[in-house]
Amino acid sequence: MIYLAHTSADLEAIERDGGVDEVQPMTDGLLLIESDLTRSKLYHRLKALQGRDLPLLVVSLRAVPKFKGMAPGALAWARDRLPSA
Repeated sequence: MIYLAHTSADLEAIERDGGVDEVQPMTDGLLLIESDLTRSKLYHRLKALQGRDLPLLVVSLRAVPKFKGMAPGALAWARDRLPSA
């Protein structure tokens, strides 16, 4: 499953301890995440890795979202894993 997440958790900690297969940064704190975890389990893993009472968002993606101006490679990464809308 591919998720879009906004988190303050450290990228290295997510890759090491977050139960994810791959992470593609889009901007600071905005990530595309490939994981076999459920949305709830990923949410709770990320919540445990970031500071208390900080914003957190995790949504599952079923198609490539529309975006521009993100990190180089983010769109290609998404297109490799998701169908076009």
